[in-house]
Amino acid sequence: MVDFTNPDATRWYQGKLEALMDQGVDCFKTDFGERIPVDGVVYHDGSDPELMHNYYTYLYNKAVYETVARK
Repeated sequence: MVDFTNPDATRWYQGKLEALMDQGVDCFKTDFGERIPVDGVVYHDGSDPELMHNYYTYLYNKAVYETVARK
């Protein structure tokens, strides 16, 4: 699972998306980002895993949007 609260992890993931776009991929399906584990999870920014349901989805979609918008 990518920790989108960690800027380095987000950039890493965006790099993977950029590589796919360089190969011709022009869209990404981002559903089910809200199904995240809560037991034993420690986020880079200290977020409470029990409260991340919507915020994680927002960060995930933001990372994808920013990548696609740059291309």
